[in-house]
Amino acid sequence: MADKRDFERIYVGRWVPRNPKAITALMIVVAVINSATLGYDASMMNGLNILPQYVQYFHLDTATTGLNNAATWIGGMLACFVLQPICDLKGRKVGIFIAACICLIGTIIQSAAHNIATFVIGRMFIGFGSNLASGAAPTLISEILPPTSRGSVLGFFFSCFYVGSLLSAGINYRVVEIDTTWAWRIPSIIQSLPSLLALCCLPFVPESPRWLLSRGRREEAAEVLAVINRTSPDDSETITAVSTIESVLRKEEALHPRNPWRELVATKANRRRLSIAHPGSRSRRKHMISDAEMFSSLCAVTMALRYPPRTVEKAMPRRVCACGSKNISTCTTFCEWTLWRYE
Repeated sequence: MADKRDFERIYVGRWVPRNPKAITALMIVVAVINSATLGYDASMMNGLNILPQYVQYFHLDTATTGLNNAATWIGGMLACFVLQPICDLKGRKVGIFIAACICLIGTIIQSAAHNIATFVIGRMFIGFGSNLASGAAPTLISEILPPTSRGSVLGFFFSCFYVGSLLSAGINYRVVEIDTTWAWRIPSIIQSLPSLLALCCLPFVPESPRWLLSRGRREEAAEVLAVINRTSPDDSETITAVSTIESVLRKEEALHPRNPWRELVATKANRRRLSIAHPGSRSRRKHMISDAEMFSSLCAVTMALRYPPRTVEKAMPRRVCACGSKNISTCTTFCEWTLWRYE
């Protein structure tokens, strides 16, 4: 007698694994790749800013050095306005695909740059794509994985920042001895690897069943849930899961019928929540929260990560090794926790 779990797929791709543990492993890979992209970029700029080949080629001064670093954040700010429409209208996988393609374009422009303007434009593309991925990837992970493993895997996302940072520190250490512009072009080219890996993983990952139901694609969502839970589309467990998600979506639509941006200021409660992030708030508690967020971005670690002191230029290998040792320590602790969690 045939197993009901081995049903014929209509909507879910054949490359999506049938084993839920394999899907969980793929979600971990997606989390690591997207988070590592952010860490690689931050550590790469640290290394480039102390490379004479990079500084002399672009004739950098204080202003242009700051512009090169700020370009990523400018692109990220622009992505904020399209992140939600892309992920909600086109899908979570499409959001990751678009983000990876934009990062690839940015990497090509940055690696082939011959002047400051081209380099800044490339970095803006990278910032735009990275921020888009940081919204699409965690959403896809949270909507596919079961509650038992959802929190742990989502913890991988920003925890893997130092995975990319460690990789970048090692590459920067090796390119120090190159006398040509390839000293900074090679790290820029390697920055495309996470985006390529993300594109390679997408065929093996199903679309979010929650998003499918929000678009009225009930049969597709049921098939995805059946694959994730090792059941069949007509199984009672699958039908219950579909009904639960539909019920939640109806409640959310009733509670928040407006545009998500308008919801920020739609009610008094939402305006008070928004004021917590505003440094001009009169409340002492709100001041503490907003100040903590502000100073976490202005702390010495962030400054050293992007703007290494000029005094370390003569001790460049030592500086890169110091960054690498810090990242190794963080990654070792992270790997130990991972093995303990999933043994």
